[in-house]
Amino acid sequence: MHVLVVHAVVVLVPLVALGTLAVALVPRWRRQFGGLLALLSLVSVLVLPLALESGEALGERVGVPELHADLAETLPWLAVPLFLLTTALWWLGRGDTRADTRAGADHDGSVAVGSRGRTLQRVLATLAVLFALAAAVDVVAVGHTGASAAWTDRLAPATGSPTPSDGD
Repeated sequence: MHVLVVHAVVVLVPLVALGTLAVALVPRWRRQFGGLLALLSLVSVLVLPLALESGEALGERVGVPELHADLAETLPWLAVPLFLLTTALWWLGRGDTRADTRAGADHDGSVAVGSRGRTLQRVLATLAVLFALAAAVDVVAVGHTGASAAWTDRLAPATGSPTPSDGD
């Protein structure tokens, strides 16, 4: 089960990270894609405990790769704030189409919210980018250490095994 659940995390977290970069750099996309991004981020947060629990169960049977487990334990501390930040960005940038016609839309596509609102959105976008980058780096490191733990013994030549030059 661990292998299946992990692939959801490996796909969703980097996808959310890329989407976060996109909506942070192009604020008008927050209204169009922010809801989907928040939903994908929520799914990644909901799948994470399953990946961690199934990894612990697998570790009890085959042994625990310590570095992999340590890196995996940090991922929720990055993914949950990323979910909260992407949701806040979407919520603040979603606007109301009726308000657009009354108040006029800001140049970035969000409803005019004043300088405090724009500053808040910029701060949230910056934080979201930082958490997105950290989560993407962490999920790659977790995946790499997990793959290394799973495949190193299987792919490395056994000690004392004959090499092609030994038979000559």
